[in-house]
Amino acid sequence: MINDPFETVKTMRKRYLDEYRHIHKKSDRTAFFKEIGEMAEAANAPAWKKFADGMLACLQDDMETALALLEQAVELDPQFAYPWNAKGTVKAIQKRCDEALEAYEKAIELDPQYAYPWNGKGNVLGEREKYNEALIAFEEAIKRDPKYVAPWNGKGIVLKRLERFDHALAAFNTATELDPEFANPHYGIALLHWRQEKPSESRTAFLHAIELGLGSPWKGIAELWIKRAERMIASEETGKLREEREEEDRSSDEARVTELFEAMWRDLPGIEKKEDRLQESDG
Repeated sequence: MINDPFETVKTMRKRYLDEYRHIHKKSDRTAFFKEIGEMAEAANAPAWKKFADGMLACLQDDMETALALLEQAVELDPQFAYPWNAKGTVKAIQKRCDEALEAYEKAIELDPQYAYPWNGKGNVLGEREKYNEALIAFEEAIKRDPKYVAPWNGKGIVLKRLERFDHALAAFNTATELDPEFANPHYGIALLHWRQEKPSESRTAFLHAIELGLGSPWKGIAELWIKRAERMIASEETGKLREEREEEDRSSDEARVTELFEAMWRDLPGIEKKEDRLQESDG
């Protein structure tokens, strides 16, 4: 057990920068910040405690409480960059994009080598369709931490939207190599294969993403794309599916996709209506 508060803060910082970037499930992120909060309280590190509690509130979708706690963290320690990054994430979720970018810029100003806010900035710029600026932000994140998987995934999404498919695939593949347990780049690869009319490869990638724990609503969307891929594969093997059945299934699938996305937009109004939205920011 570490008793020295200075050493505890060093440990929390190292864990946040080294471990947290590989934690993707909400339940695991919640457990991580509960532990950080307990460490901070034991070490009498109040800014860290407020930061951890703010992140827990964000993970529980209580954004106003999260912002209040994060504001208290920066009041306790005005040089503490991590709560500024977390404020950017919360405001991005709330679709307060200009404020999110300001918070990310403040985090970068306070800690120029901090990779997470560059990734968050790339996400916001990508959702605003400022793709070239988003790519620059993702590259800055990667420059600071080449093993940080999230900006590689974000870079792949932006490159796919720009129809730079070979470069997008390379970025997604790098993400899967850096973190084989991260589902999101496999989802991106699946969508990319679909755009390239490769139904078998698309189906395989969607299935792998689901096996790795792809979150809602993307899991449901992936399952619908798998059905389409299987119909296309069957069509290629048998020569032709009945046209009426194909149209009926397609209409049913599209209605279900719409239903899934409408549910997501109700729950998270800050999310853009894109099946491949930039899926991850780090607090």
